[in-house]
Amino acid sequence: MELKLERLNLLNRRYARGFLLSAFSLLLISFSLVSPAGYAPSLPATAGFNPAVQVPLQNANTTTTSSATTTTATASTTSTPTNSSIVAPANSGGGSNDWVANAPAGTLIGEVIGTLVTSGLTSEKSRASGAADVYSLQINSNLGNTFPVTYFGGKELASGITGWEQFLYYNSPPNGQIFIEYWLDGYYTVYGSCPPASEDPPGGGVGWFRKGTSGDCIFNTTGLSFTPDVPAEYLGLLTFSAYATSSEDGIQLCGAALGRGASGCVTTSVPASVLGLYQYWDQSEFNVFGINNGDQAIFNSGTTITVENELLNGKGVSFGTAQYVIGGATLESNNLNLASTSSQGATYVEFTESNAVETLTTGVDSGSGSVSPNCPKGQGGCSEEFGSGSFFKTPVTVTATASSGWQFAAWSTQTGITCSTNPCTFAMPLNAVTLKAAFIPVMTVSYAILGGGTPSAPTFNYVLNGAVNSLTLTTTAQTVSVDLGSAWSVTPNPLGGSSSSQQWYSTQALTGTASASTIVFIFQHQYYLTMKASGPGTVTPSSGWYNSGAKVTIKATANSGHKFKSWTGKGTGSYTGTKNPTTITMNAAITETATFT
Repeated sequence: MELKLERLNLLNRRYARGFLLSAFSLLLISFSLVSPAGYAPSLPATAGFNPAVQVPLQNANTTTTSSATTTTATASTTSTPTNSSIVAPANSGGGSNDWVANAPAGTLIGEVIGTLVTSGLTSEKSRASGAADVYSLQINSNLGNTFPVTYFGGKELASGITGWEQFLYYNSPPNGQIFIEYWLDGYYTVYGSCPPASEDPPGGGVGWFRKGTSGDCIFNTTGLSFTPDVPAEYLGLLTFSAYATSSEDGIQLCGAALGRGASGCVTTSVPASVLGLYQYWDQSEFNVFGINNGDQAIFNSGTTITVENELLNGKGVSFGTAQYVIGGATLESNNLNLASTSSQGATYVEFTESNAVETLTTGVDSGSGSVSPNCPKGQGGCSEEFGSGSFFKTPVTVTATASSGWQFAAWSTQTGITCSTNPCTFAMPLNAVTLKAAFIPVMTVSYAILGGGTPSAPTFNYVLNGAVNSLTLTTTAQTVSVDLGSAWSVTPNPLGGSSSSQQWYSTQALTGTASASTIVFIFQHQYYLTMKASGPGTVTPSSGWYNSGAKVTIKATANSGHKFKSWTGKGTGSYTGTKNPTTITMNAAITETATFT
């Protein structure tokens, strides 16, 4: 009884600590505690909740011990706190991302009192369900440093079985519920089952059950269920406390927000030290999180919450000094960033967490294509409110789709995350994310030979990712990705296998700037025509290259006082005779000599 009275006195002192609570909240809470019976604090009405109306507890038995309501809760798992560096992570909770209070060396915790001071908080919802005002307050013991359980249920437990406890307030409209969750880590692994009903803690509850497929066993107490629930906007009006003694484990939730009359408190306890926590309790995590199964409490943008986690000894006296580390025992989290440092009061650990706007911006940096979802910067991107709050449920998938003739190259702009795949799937972090795609051209290239022959194939030279590459062309189309705006070329011209008498030559442009295109490089088989004059006269045309199979008219013109005599031709398709002019066919390299007299 003395401990409970001292605890009430401490709670009164908590409410009176003006530098922690707003003046408005302080006034409301103080009235709730000391006003005459029947006084109802005046708070703005919220849909489904009116703190000015005193609603009786849901169950007929409204004593300070457990009611008959049963809630099945799925607990979180433990993790080892990180003590080596004090680095504030994003998204409070989630296993190891929280400020944790440590009792001074050589001392043990008897009670923890947690309060929240809020600013800018207007709404909260569950990431998993999207439902409003679904959250939990959690005081978690010993975190990753679980304590040994040497005696439980009237029997010695095997070495290596450890325990820890969660003191929980679940807010799930229209109800609120406080209860205790006991953990026996490794029990199922050792014994192949969880403790039988005969070893249930006194007071009733959900029997021991296995946590998923793990080796751990969990017990949820019956707890106390009540109406109405407390909307998240009134979190600053609540104080949540948990205690452990040699004969009792208990929870108390107090505050004007409960609308409970003069005391403004609901309490539940288990009349036994089920796991002997009072002998080992030296760490405490307190915060507001999602309600279970790794859920996240999503607060409106601009929310700031100052968390105070105060440790008391077994006599209800605050410790002279509190210490802190980064750690955490719950898989649940919120969407608030921890402050980069944690201030320490004389008897408590205090820290601030706040959120930024969860905004996704997508777009195209270069090339031709699209990105889905379309969240252009100029239109403010896509925020958490996009799609009625469902858009940022894990996972988020961003897909880049190239236009015809283009190919996705990379996420050329990335902020907030790092992604090398397309589609890019990720859990939306608290901060803003920008993903913009770069698309590069795809060139479809081949070559063709006109006029026959078997020269060596040409080479297509191009640039990809800043490096020069080469591709041997074939007469079948090939595709190649190239850097946008880079230079390409085709070599050699004429092709290998050419000589002074025949060649394979292209008159096309064999250099250019990369773009999405299809090109067939044409190489013409040509023969060389040699034209000669023997004697006083001239011949046309001049010597040169002609396409294979081309018909060429040749003509001899004698000088004044002289006359043409005849043609002498060598090579397939040549002409020998006196006809002038005459026609030859370039079926091979040809030499034509005109004789004059």
